[in-house]
Amino acid sequence: MTNISFEIQDMIYSLKRLIFVNSANHGFSELVLDQHLAMYGRNNGGKTASLASTKLVLFPETNFSDCKSKFRFEGKGNKVYDKDDSYDFYFPDSNSFIGLEVQNRRGIFCMILYRSSGYSYGRFFIPCEFNELQKYFFDRENKVVNPELTVELLEKLCRQYKGHRTTDKTPTSELISLMYGDYGKFDGLYCIVPLKDSNKTSVEAFRNIYHLAFDSGTSEIETLPSAIATLIEMNRTHSKQAVGVDFNKSIMEFNQLTEDKKQLTKLENIKPDYDHIKSEFDVLIERCKSYSIDFIQLKHQLDANNEYYGKLGNTLQDQIKEAESAWKIPNEQHKALNSTFQQTTGKKDYCERELKKIDADIYQIEVMLTQDYKEHQPQEVLDLLNEHLSLKQDELKSYASKEDTRNFLTQAIDQLRGKENRLKSYQEILNDSSALTFNKFSQSTKDVFNTLNSQFSKLKIELSDHEIAKFEDFASLFSVDYDNRKMMLKEVLISKFSPYDVQATLNKIRSEVEPLIQEISDLNKSITNSRNILTIYEDNKLLEAKMNEVNKDITKTNNIIKLLKNYDTNKGNLKVKQAEFDSYCIELIKMQDELNKLEQLKNDNYQIFRQLESKLNNLQNNISKLQRMNALYKRAELFNLHLPSTIVGEIPEIEIDFELKESLATEIIDQASKIQSEKSKFSVEIKSLLEKINIDGIDPFQLIHNLFDYGHIIDRLNTTFNTLGLKLIQLRTNIKQHNSMISMQISEINDAHQLLELHIENINTKLNKKKISNLSNIRLKLELKANFTNLLNTITKHNTVSDNLADQTFYDELMEFFNKHKNPQGRIEMRNLIQSISYQYELNNQLTTKSQSGGTTSTIKAFVLSVLLNEIKIPHSQLKMPIIVDEISTLDQKNTTATIAQIGEQGFSIFCATPSYSYLVSKLVGNWVFLDKNTVKFAKVANCIYSILPEHVQHFGVAQNA
Repeated sequence: MTNISFEIQDMIYSLKRLIFVNSANHGFSELVLDQHLAMYGRNNGGKTASLASTKLVLFPETNFSDCKSKFRFEGKGNKVYDKDDSYDFYFPDSNSFIGLEVQNRRGIFCMILYRSSGYSYGRFFIPCEFNELQKYFFDRENKVVNPELTVELLEKLCRQYKGHRTTDKTPTSELISLMYGDYGKFDGLYCIVPLKDSNKTSVEAFRNIYHLAFDSGTSEIETLPSAIATLIEMNRTHSKQAVGVDFNKSIMEFNQLTEDKKQLTKLENIKPDYDHIKSEFDVLIERCKSYSIDFIQLKHQLDANNEYYGKLGNTLQDQIKEAESAWKIPNEQHKALNSTFQQTTGKKDYCERELKKIDADIYQIEVMLTQDYKEHQPQEVLDLLNEHLSLKQDELKSYASKEDTRNFLTQAIDQLRGKENRLKSYQEILNDSSALTFNKFSQSTKDVFNTLNSQFSKLKIELSDHEIAKFEDFASLFSVDYDNRKMMLKEVLISKFSPYDVQATLNKIRSEVEPLIQEISDLNKSITNSRNILTIYEDNKLLEAKMNEVNKDITKTNNIIKLLKNYDTNKGNLKVKQAEFDSYCIELIKMQDELNKLEQLKNDNYQIFRQLESKLNNLQNNISKLQRMNALYKRAELFNLHLPSTIVGEIPEIEIDFELKESLATEIIDQASKIQSEKSKFSVEIKSLLEKINIDGIDPFQLIHNLFDYGHIIDRLNTTFNTLGLKLIQLRTNIKQHNSMISMQISEINDAHQLLELHIENINTKLNKKKISNLSNIRLKLELKANFTNLLNTITKHNTVSDNLADQTFYDELMEFFNKHKNPQGRIEMRNLIQSISYQYELNNQLTTKSQSGGTTSTIKAFVLSVLLNEIKIPHSQLKMPIIVDEISTLDQKNTTATIAQIGEQGFSIFCATPSYSYLVSKLVGNWVFLDKNTVKFAKVANCIYSILPEHVQHFGVAQNA
């Protein structure tokens, strides 16, 4: 930072230049601020907006919220732009920047505003001249904005120069300290405007003063009154002297004093009634004490008996619970075991039925095999049965139609012939066993064929020697091991070896003869039946009977076949079922023994339970008597007349009697009834008294249930009436203090009025040091609130040293003024006394308070602005900043000359704008530039194209700089 020697006369604070990058229609511009400058350009081109951007750099804000109130950016037709329009205009791009170069007593620094998120912006404070930073912003030779200019680059530069960065989260207090504080945390390093008081109020005054340059018509009611009032407060010795009268507090105090006086007067008049009630209460309390002793003694008796019988009852209840549990547990166990016993019995019975059925099935098969088929193997029997079944099924089918019957008859006749031939062959063999074909074979051949199929042994066929030789050759293919009874075909074991025995064969033939004869008989019957059916086929009943007979035979045969097939399985199941049955029987025997034990246990425990219940019934009779006694006590308790032991005192001890008499409680109730009657009378009297007075903490309509509560009320009343004299003295003292406070507030308002008049007069003196064309006697005209003067006259009539309160009308008028003009914090401040501050001047010797032209208003505003800005800065400092004069072309030559001279004399520069070039303005201002004459190349933002550089500024002769 550039070093400057610190001397009082050298305390210069100068705004040197304003920089735009992609902002306010500028691509890149440097506007010199410490010399007069006129800007020309078409309407809506951005002249006024460029001037108004100074608000962004000078006001300690971080966002565009509440934009209309904070910045008041105005356009044509007095339109005030909102945050959307304003933010998009000044920060249309993430690389939009607005800079300000400032010189202060510490040197030169640059403040760069950058776009943030959500309508916000931050600042970089970099302690160096802009000439050092310019190369990072703009290429002057090529007229191109640096494409690498970003917030990140500025942050890097800020760190490089050991600067300071603020964000949209930075507190306003920190920004105020930075930008307006000449001392403090930052020691004036980045001070732009050195305000006398760097606080929010002073900043708001500066804001209002600066708004004057742009104000379109509300300055006399809003801007000027607020600014001047704040200036006056700043010039007072300390903050406690700032005007801030809170009449609301004084009026509330008056209302309270009025109410206190009314209450104390009422207490004086009612004290005799209270003395009478106090005497009655003392008598009633003594009676209640005696009653309370009897009541408490009765309670001791009842408590002892309740405890005794309660414990006895609890003991019996516990014993009954234990006995009930001891009975119910085996009872539940007996039920559960008995249920299991019944289920197991059912399983045993079912198993027994299955066992009997299996045994019957086995027996039936064994009888059949030993009696009907004793010479046959089971498989042979099965074959015979299947053959019989097939015959019967065919017979049944034959009944379906005549054709089926004829077919069956043919088959049956063929079967009959075959069976008769076989029977004949069997009979011949039995008569002469030498007729067997096997007799022609060798023994080994007989053994081989008998093993292969035992039916071979029963054949009676005539064979030639050649055929016999073939049988012998075939048998020789097998090897026979007679010792081990095995027969092999090469290495393959052939079934079970069964050597041929002629006698066994004959026995087997004999066993087959009788069944074969039966089968022949059955076939004959079937043939006869079929022939009969063919004969009587039209007889449906006979046909149906025959079919039923055959069906029964088929069913019976099927059952026998099924039993025969399951024979071996049933013999195995029989053993399993027998073991299962035996297991159930053993289990049931054990269960029955356990059931007997549980039955005995539950019966014994149930007897104990019944005995305890009998004892409990006897106890209940005694408890019922005690309950009646307790009920009588509760009735007495409902009267709520007994007093706490702290009031009654020591209670005599009594001997506990477990044979209570109900008469004791009856006597207590009689006492309570009498006292209650006296209490009711007392309640009416004290309620009447309480309704006449108002004692804090006592509700005259509250429900009071006992004398103890009345005692609290009597104590409060006693305190109230005993301190009545002191309260009356204190009341007179409070009234005097109140009147003194009113006097001080009146003086403060009078002082504020006088300060306003004096300060306005001082400003007017400064305004009239220079004559402006045909204008003279320029002054600010102060207009107070309409009823302020009347209020001053009223309050001066009030005697502020007496111990009497003023009339209600006095406070009504005071409150009306307060409610109408108080600020949001509920106080009357100097600003609230001002109705308006308008401009007054003589035009051609004619006094007027309304401007006849925009030029006149601009002239006066510029004068006032220069004076007020000098008022707000710290003493002995020199503030050089631009004073904005928009539409300067509306001023005539003399007014323009005087305005520029006034601004220059106050140490400021004029920063003005007008649409068209003006020779007169250029000559008087001395420096001018065209807004839209120069542009940047390759503009990043569509509308941001203008470029104003110091070398673009033109000078008229020798510029008369400020």
